[in-house]
Amino acid sequence: MPTTLFTTDVTEVWDFDNDATGVNGNDLTANGAPTYGSTSPPQGTHYASLASASSQYFSLADDPTFDLVNTDYTIACWVYFDTRANMSIVSKGQPFGAHQWVLRTIYTSGSNFTLQMRHENSNTIHDCSSGFHANATTDLTWYHVVASYDVSAGQITWWVSDTTTFGSEINASAVSMGNYPSASTDALNIGAINGGDFFNGSLDEVAIFNSKAVSAAEAEEIYKGTASGGWREAGGGGSIIPQIMHHRRQML
Repeated sequence: MPTTLFTTDVTEVWDFDNDATGVNGNDLTANGAPTYGSTSPPQGTHYASLASASSQYFSLADDPTFDLVNTDYTIACWVYFDTRANMSIVSKGQPFGAHQWVLRTIYTSGSNFTLQMRHENSNTIHDCSSGFHANATTDLTWYHVVASYDVSAGQITWWVSDTTTFGSEINASAVSMGNYPSASTDALNIGAINGGDFFNGSLDEVAIFNSKAVSAAEAEEIYKGTASGGWREAGGGGSIIPQIMHHRRQML
């Protein structure tokens, strides 16, 4: 059955198809001259390639729409890790500040790191780890990440998938999160938090759903691209950008 998941439900998505425009008009500022790769992107035609040594990241001026305060939400993206380190994937707030949320990687031990979602509310930190562990030296592949927060249950459900099988790494793992993040006047960052803790690797199809915790079926729709309409609908001049995620199956 057709759904509105990719059209009216999504707050914003950045597909990084050779630019940093948002499908709903929230265009990013590129900092440090990030580049766009076109070799086997997980979807679409390109992806964003970020080098932490060059302080490369994207930012969007403060917008309360992305504060995610006292609400359900979902964050989804494709990630390719070039190093094992503490790195921010998408965030709003300040590191070690009173107000923040951040999807990030956390170095664990040896060559391994894990995915983590952090909320900070009035100086109280709440962390939620996915249980997914990767090694940037040997796990040289794209992963699709969905982190869905249910505010009433106080938990995040994780799905982490490789390029062939939905839920291959983590499938509907619900983990207690605690309180929601408090409001922040800082910029939204992709590939950093407040201009630091830089991501080193590649990102694609970064999507934020404010006020929606997706179901397992919807998380799989995001991964496979089976909802109606794609991320973009008919725009100016009647041009249509079709379901960008469908390209994923064409390239495998």
